[in-house]
Amino acid sequence: MSRIFSLIVLAIVLVAGGVWVANRQGTVSVEWLGWRLDTNMFVALATLLIALVVLYLVIKGFLALGAALSFGPGAAEGRLRTAVRSLSEAYGGLRNDNAALAHVEARRARHAFPSTGKAYPGALIEADGLARMGRAAEARVLYRALLNDRDAEAGALRGLLELATKEGNEAEMQEWLERALFKVDNPSWAARSAIELAKRTGRAPNMERALQLAEKNGDVSAEEARAMRVSAFVSQSQAAADAGKSGDAIKLAQKALSVDAGSPEAAVHAARLYVAQGKTRKAEQTLEESWRASPGPIVAATWRDLAGDQDAMARMNRAQTLAATNPHHPESHLLVAEAAIKASLWGQARSQLEPLTSGDAPSARACALMADIEKGEKNDTDAAATWMRRALEASGVMPAKAA
Repeated sequence: MSRIFSLIVLAIVLVAGGVWVANRQGTVSVEWLGWRLDTNMFVALATLLIALVVLYLVIKGFLALGAALSFGPGAAEGRLRTAVRSLSEAYGGLRNDNAALAHVEARRARHAFPSTGKAYPGALIEADGLARMGRAAEARVLYRALLNDRDAEAGALRGLLELATKEGNEAEMQEWLERALFKVDNPSWAARSAIELAKRTGRAPNMERALQLAEKNGDVSAEEARAMRVSAFVSQSQAAADAGKSGDAIKLAQKALSVDAGSPEAAVHAARLYVAQGKTRKAEQTLEESWRASPGPIVAATWRDLAGDQDAMARMNRAQTLAATNPHHPESHLLVAEAAIKASLWGQARSQLEPLTSGDAPSARACALMADIEKGEKNDTDAAATWMRRALEASGVMPAKAA
C-alpha cells in the first residue's frame, strides 16, 4: 500500500514538474568547436535523460561482454565456484584412493588462480595425487614449491618425508623431520618416524625433541620413552667404542645409565666397557646397581662371565653376593639356585626354588631347574620328567593336565 502511495506521489511530482518546465521552457545554448546549438529547456532535459539511459545500457553491455570473455566480478565468481567444486572432487579422489582423479581435478582448480603459480589452493592435493600415482619427481617439485607457503608447509613436509621414506633416503628423511619437528606446530605425525630413524642411526640427540612430542601427545608412555632414550645412548656408545673412542663410549654409556640406572641393557653395556679398560670392580658395581633396581637374566649372565675361571664354590659365593642386593626377587632365587646346582649343593638349590614352584602359578624356569636337581642328585628320571612337564605347562608350550 505504501509503495502504491509512493508511486502516486512520484507521478504527481513528475507531471507537475513537466507542466512547470513546459510553461517555462526558456532557451539553452551550447557552443563546441565552432558549432552552436540553440534549443529549449524541455528538449535539453529530454536529451540528457536519453543520454543517461544510453550510458547505462552501454555499461551494462560492457559488463556482460566482460563476463563472457572471463573478466569482471561475474567471471571471478564463476571461476571460484568451479575451483571449489574441483577441489572437492580432488579431495574425494584422495579419500577414495583415486589418485588420478585427485590430480586432474586439482589441476583444473589451478586455472581459477592464474596469478598464484604453483602455490595455489589445491596444489597440495595435486602433489599428493602425483605421489600416489608414482610420479615422485613431479610431486617433489610441487611439494618443494609449497615449503615457503605457511599454510601448506606442514603438508608439503609430510609429503616429502613420505617420498624419502619410500625411497629409503635417510639423509632427506633427516632433513624433513628436523624441519618438521622444529618449525611445524605440534607435528605428532613426524615424531614416530623421527624416533625410528634416530634408533636406526644411533643419533640420540635427534630423538629427544621427537620423544617430547610423542610423550606430550600420549603416543608413548614415560616408560617407553625412557627405554628408547637408553637404547639410543647405548647404540651411540657402541658406535663410539667400535671407532676406538673409548672415552666417548664410556660417557655415552653413563648418559644411558643417568636416564635409567636400573636398565639391564645400559648396565651390561657399561660393564663390558669397564672390563675392557680393566676396571672390573667398577663393572661389578654397575651390575649390582642394576640388579638392585631391575634384576634380569642378562645381568646375571654378565655377572657370571666376570668370574672367569673360578670354581663352582667361588661362583656360588659370587651369586650370593649379587643376590644379596635384592634378596627377595625371583631372579635372585634363580641366580643362587643355578649356582648351587653347579656346585652340587642340592639342599640350597631346593630351598631357593621352593617359593617359585609352589602355588598355582609356578615359574617355568624354576621347574626346569628342579628337573636338573632330580636328575643330578638322585638320577630320578621320572621325577625329572614330571618337573619338565610342569615347566612346559607353566610356559604355555604344553596344555596343563585336567585336575
